[in-house]
Amino acid sequence: MSRSKILVRAAAALLSSATLLSTACIASASSRPQATPYPIAIGVVYPYSGGSGFIGLHAQSSTFAAADEINADGGVLGHKIAVDPVDTKGDPADALTNVAKFVATTSHIFFLIGPGSDSGPEIVPVLNTDKLVMMSAAGQSEFDRSHYPYFWRAVAPDAANGVAMAIYAKQQGWLRVATVFGSDQGSQGDLPGIVAGIKSLHLNLVSELNVSPDQPSYQSEVARVVATNPQVIFTETDPTTAATFFGELTRQHTGTIHFIATQAGVQTSYMDPFRSGVGATQFAKEYLTVSNAAAKPNASTAQFEKSLLGTKALGQVPDPSKYLTSPNTANGYQTVVLSALAATAAKSVTGSVFNKEIMSIANPGAGKTVVYTYAQGVKLLKQGKSIRYIGPGGPFDFNTYHNSYGGQVVEGVDAHGNYVERAFISAQKIQSS
Repeated sequence: MSRSKILVRAAAALLSSATLLSTACIASASSRPQATPYPIAIGVVYPYSGGSGFIGLHAQSSTFAAADEINADGGVLGHKIAVDPVDTKGDPADALTNVAKFVATTSHIFFLIGPGSDSGPEIVPVLNTDKLVMMSAAGQSEFDRSHYPYFWRAVAPDAANGVAMAIYAKQQGWLRVATVFGSDQGSQGDLPGIVAGIKSLHLNLVSELNVSPDQPSYQSEVARVVATNPQVIFTETDPTTAATFFGELTRQHTGTIHFIATQAGVQTSYMDPFRSGVGATQFAKEYLTVSNAAAKPNASTAQFEKSLLGTKALGQVPDPSKYLTSPNTANGYQTVVLSALAATAAKSVTGSVFNKEIMSIANPGAGKTVVYTYAQGVKLLKQGKSIRYIGPGGPFDFNTYHNSYGGQVVEGVDAHGNYVERAFISAQKIQSS
């Protein structure tokens, strides 16, 4: 079969899934009662299987933490939250099918956590048409000036992450850069922003390698990269691929080549297999990751930590402590509380109604009282007060394109595998580079 025919058939299959998703969303929304309290669902739309399955588990942990806290306070306008995983499998076609199934079989959808870079370009337009609110981490540049009113992104776009990586490399005098990325869409979605960052800082891109995930060996690929004599490698793959590739690099190359991972690198479930493959001593010398800067502790931090750790006793998250230090966990938790407060302000758990209140609750403004927990916010809203919610991830300030992000932090690890901050790169520095 010719390549053109294969692409036509693939496009037709995706279109069919998108149509199913749109029809299901409309049917679900039209059947929702509005009077008696009923359970409402948050769909966590990320990979749960395959090499990137750690992403879904991470996102789910923060969602459970916030939902449990909200439910303990009576729910959202009396509605208790259920948390439902929706496995994209790291593939757009699977994502469309599984999201369609979730929507078709779920009576009352509150909003969605996700989608991410693995399926955002395919799913966001469809969900936006059906007026379903998305708290997304899709990093593609097409969302930097998003015109989707139901799309919200409170993480740095891939381009910002890439520029931050390039800034730090240049500061260290590492001018020869190689990239090693998985061929899956989730990893590839970050690559254009990384390459743009390298070019904007006038670094020398000596090698650009895309690898098939989870191969038993990458010896020949490693040899090709080493032959280009890079000083630093920018990378994103799944954990198993990272462990295999960089473990073989360590065996082939006796010197030091630093490697900087994208935002996924701040998750211990990504870092631990990687570290095991390379070896603790060498890993501590070479490994860095650049991600959203963790906010300084504030008045919401204690409640966040209590809620996250409480998920273990409820049988939801087996080891929540490993997510405590990740800024992505605090950020995800915060978006759930923000959405719940927006729904409270709008007096509706329907996305088409409460969506307009999200920016009002998140952004600064005259006459607003700052609150740090869901309970505080609900109390003041019931009194008719205007509020601004600031959570453990720090303040959000969404622009007209529904984007909000701060600076980036560069972290390494010590000999015991603990993250150690190496540098902070401000949003102003990123945007001016």
